[in-house]
Amino acid sequence: RLPFASDLEDTPPHVDFEGCVAAATAAAAEGVARFVLISSASVTQPSFALHMTRNSLMGRIMDWKLLGEQGAAKVYDAVQQSTARDLSLTIVRPGYLSDDPPGGARSLLVDTGDNLTGSIPRTDLAAVCCEAVLNEDAKGLVFEVVSGKQGGNYPVCSSYDSVFQSLKHGYLPMGGGAMCGGSTPSLRGLCGGPDFLPTC
Repeated sequence: RLPFASDLEDTPPHVDFEGCVAAATAAAAEGVARFVLISSASVTQPSFALHMTRNSLMGRIMDWKLLGEQGAAKVYDAVQQSTARDLSLTIVRPGYLSDDPPGGARSLLVDTGDNLTGSIPRTDLAAVCCEAVLNEDAKGLVFEVVSGKQGGNYPVCSSYDSVFQSLKHGYLPMGGGAMCGGSTPSLRGLCGGPDFLPTC
């Protein structure tokens, strides 16, 4: 993914933008009802350390990830409207990925305002994505997830069902909300980002 990689097809513009849009286009064309896209926490926060570090070292990868989110969302929205199919896209924004042992649903912090920072075991992220495919409450959500201590400002979620319920119904710690208004983010809330990126 480095900007000077010898294989020019393995760079952020090709993988995180064109690849995302191509995958979403192919899936929607085949009528794939549930598409889960893994992006990154802090993708809309250029002043956050995660965003700055990844952008500096990896060819503005965060900017391309955001553009990939927007492109995939537009594809699924357009196909759904034109065909009246029941299609949905869920965007998961994890923190740093770790090789730590999984903690399960009880170890996860979730939010929708792109304010979470931290890390998450790869196994837990994989479980979240698999559950998002199956859980009706995950349809159309855009959310961040990291590992942390539940309780206090964060809902206690004993299962993945309760994780997605807290996201869908707005039981969130930081006010969450769609990036462009509303109480719960959806594909239509994918606006903003760096100035050079188009808005939806």
